[in-house]
Amino acid sequence: MQSAAAEAVLEETLAQPERLPAAMGEAARMLGFDYFCMVNSNLERPAVLVPEEQREGITRYFNDGWINIDYRARRERELPVNTLFLDHRAIDEDERKTSAIYNELFVPMRMAHYAGIRLPMGMDEEWFCFVCRSEAAGVIDGKSAQHFRRLAALAMNSASLAARIHQARASGMLEGLARSGVPALLLGATGRVVAVTPKAEQIFRGDFGIRQGRLWSANAGDAQALGALSAFVSDAHASQARRRVFIQGQGRSRPIVLTALRVLGPALDELPGARVLVTLE
Repeated sequence: MQSAAAEAVLEETLAQPERLPAAMGEAARMLGFDYFCMVNSNLERPAVLVPEEQREGITRYFNDGWINIDYRARRERELPVNTLFLDHRAIDEDERKTSAIYNELFVPMRMAHYAGIRLPMGMDEEWFCFVCRSEAAGVIDGKSAQHFRRLAALAMNSASLAARIHQARASGMLEGLARSGVPALLLGATGRVVAVTPKAEQIFRGDFGIRQGRLWSANAGDAQALGALSAFVSDAHASQARRRVFIQGQGRSRPIVLTALRVLGPALDELPGARVLVTLE
């Protein structure tokens, strides 16, 4: 019964994809998992979908450098897509339980036992979907592993749909602004410019524009404003939905006003595609 209820919670997110992280947390609790998360397989850009109550452990994993010595990540990345990975089967118990990451992170943060799978997210990306639970709860195997595999497929379906909606919404917003003659551009998760309207291109000159894929100004005094914009783009969990900055450039009669707006909202901001719409005036 609990597995069916957990699957139903995730199926509902097909109609409300912005609820996916919260639904993953709810499904995890139903099935006795302490974590149910999704992570981009390009770990140089650690985009993560995680329920808010599970964020501390995931944040420590990335921020404290544990990824560099994680025996799970090292072994799991070698497997083909759509292959179930159970750490207690793939890795010798002595290796796991004598490692620093196990004793200093996994056990204290209730991540001692792990099951994961890498699945395609659309055409261009692959994401790891995984669950963890405490040392006392025991290994993830048998029915628990089967339940996870079904949940992972449902979560990935919902995330893939949300990513398509995400991109369609961003493209539609930019196309509408272009038709209306509004100067605007889209920024991706790393702050790179991914699309520009013709009117925005008319604002760009030798003192302000796009250089190596990023917004740039010849005026050193604009560094703080551009840094604030970059921070807004990169912090998917900031409470602000909008940010305005002023670019002075050089030789202009007035500053350029950049107003940044999140495309999809913080719950799914980690998904592939444009993250922020910026209008210029």
